Amino acid sequence: MSHRPTGFTRSIGLAAVLVCLAAPLPAHAVQEESASPEPDSIALLEEAKQVQKEFERFREQRLPPEWSGFGGQCDALVGRMCLRHGDGEAPPVEPAPLEVEMARMDMLRTLGRVASRIPRDRWVLGQRVYYLREQGELLRAEALTERCHPDDEWWCLALKGYLLQSLGESIEAEAVFRDAIPRMPEEERERWLALDYLLDEEARELFEDAGPEEQAALREQLWLLADPLYLVEGNDREAEQYARRTLIRIRESAENPYDLPWEEDLEELVARYGGEVGWERGRPARPASGMLQDNRFIIGRHRPHGREYMPAGAFLEDPAGIPVRAWRIEDRAPWTGYAAWYAPIITTMDAQVARFRRGDSLLVVAGYQPPPPPEEAPPPAVREIAPGADPFAAFAAPPPPPPAVAGAVESGMFVLTPEGERLVDQRGTVREGVVTARVPNGGYIFGMEVLEESSDRGWRVRGGVRQENLPFGLAAISDVVLLDPAGDLPGSLDEALPRVLGSTRVRSGEAFVAGWEVYGLQTGESAIVGITMQDANPGLLARATRFLRLTTPEAPLELSWEEAGPDQLGTVFRAIQLTLPEVEPGEYDLILTVQLPGRSPIDVTTRLIVEA
Repeated sequence: MSHRPTGFTRSIGLAAVLVCLAAPLPAHAVQEESASPEPDSIALLEEAKQVQKEFERFREQRLPPEWSGFGGQCDALVGRMCLRHGDGEAPPVEPAPLEVEMARMDMLRTLGRVASRIPRDRWVLGQRVYYLREQGELLRAEALTERCHPDDEWWCLALKGYLLQSLGESIEAEAVFRDAIPRMPEEERERWLALDYLLDEEARELFEDAGPEEQAALREQLWLLADPLYLVEGNDREAEQYARRTLIRIRESAENPYDLPWEEDLEELVARYGGEVGWERGRPARPASGMLQDNRFIIGRHRPHGREYMPAGAFLEDPAGIPVRAWRIEDRAPWTGYAAWYAPIITTMDAQVARFRRGDSLLVVAGYQPPPPPEEAPPPAVREIAPGADPFAAFAAPPPPPPAVAGAVESGMFVLTPEGERLVDQRGTVREGVVTARVPNGGYIFGMEVLEESSDRGWRVRGGVRQENLPFGLAAISDVVLLDPAGDLPGSLDEALPRVLGSTRVRSGEAFVAGWEVYGLQTGESAIVGITMQDANPGLLARATRFLRLTTPEAPLELSWEEAGPDQLGTVFRAIQLTLPEVEPGEYDLILTVQLPGRSPIDVTTRLIVEA
């Protein structure tokens, strides 16, 4: 992604941004305090700020001009900035010209000399850490954070956390930030914990309506849900946000490559997408008039593959009530973007998750199946042709390419309370399969995850599972689980488990087996069972006519039958093989209904994805 300023042109990069007219510094921009108010200290700080400003203007001038592909409309306007989301594959960031590298070293020498005279100035320390990190001298930068006055310890810890996060050492960074935040002055602490720019409207209202203690609990739950993978220790998404807050603190009262005063739009972009990883100097197409004009702009590029991990307000309000697979990771135009260091590309995978009753317990059955690894094209074959042979025969039936081989994987099934307690943390090394977990009845956060080391990719399915105790005398049915149709119909859930499919995808015109359990049937009590399949996303006209009851929706699959009652009380397992008619690809709801004499009907819906 990159962005640039609008108006007089300059730009940025998860997509690209255009810069606009300069404006005065916002009221919240903090002018860093020095340890001593002596005139000599003030002069030294002014010297440091001047040399930093001169470096950024020099950097801007020396970036080689190139014809930019940034043209076209903005995906979004953020204040003065024009934001463009790319295709996830950002062009490689070119190293800075040699003269820019040398100018940065000169600036760092000056900042070091100033720091030796006013060692407690937070602005100077922040700039030194920032530019040393930019230069790749991380050990020198970290060493600067180890020698701090007790009153400045929070700032040094924040800078250290920023450096650790930039190295992908999120566990250590998270620990450092958790140590730094309680030490901060109250106003600083509020800024670091602020969720400005990150939440949707519903989530903002939740926080606004909550008291201080409720807000603290909501914040913990927010970061619990925002954690990209529970397979990876710690919470790198939370650590990343504190690192972004540190970067905002460093840059808000310093010059930037856009040559713009720091305002809310620049703060928002850093909070939502992080800092830039590279800069480009672009020019739009040559004007038709041929007149000479300076219409260059600066493009700042962010890390590619940014994904949206922040939960929507509905998820935050009731995590256990969100259907599994309803939470899909947004990667095309995320409101906030983050690429995890251990797996930049994390996507929602195919899975089916079903709930079954075991007395006062909830049995969760999950079949999962990430997409196969991409096949690599085999090298061109060298073939010899025998004298007199048909020269085209050797090419008539080329051998199939070798099967793609997946790298080492980690997999995990997780069941957490909304407060974050892990009741199930079940791990393995199987890329696809079937897993089960049993927990007390209640509401939980469920996750199934796979991480493949060789491809730096991860897959997950996440949502809520809930099951309440069944009152005596009432009947209920489990979720429907899809099974491999090969073989005889299973007579119990235990027999069905090895045949649970890794997704709810079925092919048009093909057969599959649906299995479920019924609870609370009386001895000899018969039931009318019905199965209906309906389009899950009917068009506007179809929805309107259904609402007005002008038409009856056509069901591509509809059948019912009478089931004889059980011989004894207990759980009843049923399975049926269904042949899907030829239907258009898309999403369909498979609705299972059980009607018992003298009782209200009970039903459960399973979302199917029908493929051609």
